Amino acid sequence: MQNPNELYTSLVRLQQTDQPLKVMTSSTPTISLDLHNNNNDSTSLNSSIPNMRAGEEVVSSSYIPVPSFWRLLRLNLPKWKETGIGCLSAVLSGVVQLAYAFAMGSIISVYFLSDHEEMQEQTKTYYLCFVALSVFSLLVNLNQHYNFAVMRENLTKRERDGVFKDTEF
Repeated sequence: MQNPNELYTSLVRLQQTDQPLKVMTSSTPTISLDLHNNNNDSTSLNSSIPNMRAGEEVVSSSYIPVPSFWRLLRLNLPKWKETGIGCLSAVLSGVVQLAYAFAMGSIISVYFLSDHEEMQEQTKTYYLCFVALSVFSLLVNLNQHYNFAVMRENLTKRERDGVFKDTEF
């Protein structure tokens, strides 16, 4: 901030302007950002930009397309197996919840049995049912999260490669 011609100082001054960022929409979904600097100081952002005079308006129009779900699906096509397995595991995880609710509702009928031996047998059956459901739920959830994580990691890598492909550092 001590040197008035540095980029950081210019960014701070730009941030302090009274003009808000404007988002413009049209029939094609795009975003336009207009940045204004009405500061007449020689230390303003305009003085750090070549061929600009102090007090001149700085307009930066960058058009950003609206993200598309279908574009992401196309990018994810190489990992269609992981996507399918992850979705199937998610459905099975929901089925586990339904089976758990059914078993929990059915266990109430055990309390109304008159025979003590039959009550113990039914309790043991429901006990094994809950243990099996918990093991199945563990396996299905691990499978779901693993496959979605692999899919997400590869999709992120492809997105980053696409963005930084032409960028030089």
